[in-house]
Amino acid sequence: MDPARRAPFPAEAAIHWMSGTGNALRLAQAFAGDLAAKGVAVRLSQAAPRPEPPPPGAWLALFFPTHGFTTPWPVLRLCLALPLGRGRPASVVSTRAGWWMGACLRGLSGSAAWLPALLLAIKGYRVRGVLSVDMPSNWITVHPSLNAAHVSHFIDQGRIKTHAFARRLLEGRRHLWSVDNLFELICGMALAPVSLGYLLFGRPLFAKLFMANERCDACGLCALHCPQGAIRMKAGGNWPYWTLHCESCMRCMNLCPRQAVEASHSLGVLLNLAAGAPVVALLLALALPGWTGGPVLQKGLPGFLLNYAWYLLALVATYALAFQLMRWRPLRLAFAFTTLTRWFRRYRMPGLRPSELPGDPMNRKRRSKTDPRPVPTESSRG
Repeated sequence: MDPARRAPFPAEAAIHWMSGTGNALRLAQAFAGDLAAKGVAVRLSQAAPRPEPPPPGAWLALFFPTHGFTTPWPVLRLCLALPLGRGRPASVVSTRAGWWMGACLRGLSGSAAWLPALLLAIKGYRVRGVLSVDMPSNWITVHPSLNAAHVSHFIDQGRIKTHAFARRLLEGRRHLWSVDNLFELICGMALAPVSLGYLLFGRPLFAKLFMANERCDACGLCALHCPQGAIRMKAGGNWPYWTLHCESCMRCMNLCPRQAVEASHSLGVLLNLAAGAPVVALLLALALPGWTGGPVLQKGLPGFLLNYAWYLLALVATYALAFQLMRWRPLRLAFAFTTLTRWFRRYRMPGLRPSELPGDPMNRKRRSKTDPRPVPTESSRG
């Protein structure tokens, strides 16, 4: 690019991050450090439904994980809530699940970075950079964490890539049509049905897999640190209860000091059985003698809406019933010992303090109304 055509970097930057266990946060901090070293005034904040508008002319940057090969809903909501860009420059960085199997295996972000970039462009932002970065996979619902050496490798490589990205943008250059970005764009379009299925069906199902095992001491840290305010302390404040607001960011499972949070696979089997479309047809057949509309449930928009409504209702009702039944210790142990997460290594970002990952500010108010016990702090939990 001709140096004369390079755009000077603004004097201010607003960085919004979404992070379950610290991966995206660490990259956002590295990016902010590079900007601050060049005299840019940086405002770093956790993604919120009603974000503060960036200062006029300030650089807008988003950092967040990939969920279901696309953008997490809180980040999409943030993009929709942001004011019109009016020519403000912007960049988007998504983290993807890196894995190690004899060698470093790259993750796949699909449309995760491109979808917010498109939304920002439509709103009048000048998108100058799009990047996907491999970081250690933290999805302990389906696999154990990587060991410390492999975690450090991905973190080091992620920081190097982020520093190069920041340096390029600070020099006034763009980072859009790289080979990696084009590959992700093509994969994102090909995987769009999978991503839509995740947002509609996978997201609520994974939210209802979480439970607390017998090691839970009702400290309430999982609820306090939940960035979506998706965890409630129920049963007299003694047990955490996951709502459909959960984004499966894995913060509660990976940061629980007693490793009491599980994603129960046996509970998942029950949820799938209860939420399946054949159950709808069976119930209608039992309730309405002579019912012959079962096949209609599989076709057309009315059938889809009916099935989807049943799906969500069945997830919520089955989970609520299981939550009550698990107050009986033998059943709680049965659910806990029939999930692989009980033996999975948890993921912790090296050097991360729980206080760096603030939860929904409403969590503290909710707890004060339902539980008179003192709010736990990081120091009180060791």
